Amino acid sequence: MPRDTSHLIPFKKGQSGNPKGRPKNTALAAYKTALGTNAAKKLHNLCDREIDEWDNLILSASVDALQVLVKCADVPAYPRSLIMAILTEMKNGTCRTLEKLRDRQHGKAIKHEITGANGEALIPERNLTPAQAKEFLQKLQESV
Repeated sequence: MPRDTSHLIPFKKGQSGNPKGRPKNTALAAYKTALGTNAAKKLHNLCDREIDEWDNLILSASVDALQVLVKCADVPAYPRSLIMAILTEMKNGTCRTLEKLRDRQHGKAIKHEITGANGEALIPERNLTPAQAKEFLQKLQESV
């Protein structure tokens, strides 16, 4: 079904579709006001590639390296907050942030259950005597 475009007014050549222009970056203005122009000049926007690089670095870094990075003034807030969360969780004996970071970088592991016909066990469970188990293992080793 074609869209109804009768209510649209066509723009003349050279006329903008957004007469007010692009909205101002209020975040940068606030940053300049709070920390000064020199600090704003050093401001570095992280692109997706840089975020991925930080994520990979954090996943592969040693605990000592993470402790150094978290104290470094030049490390952006995103990786610093990840590092702080990881170090805090390590002290508490958990690793949720690392798991989420790994899943984001490498995809969440998918569990597959393999069954036989009608959902039965693929290999039926057997109770073997020690002699039967020894014979079974010998046959396995011979087949390899």
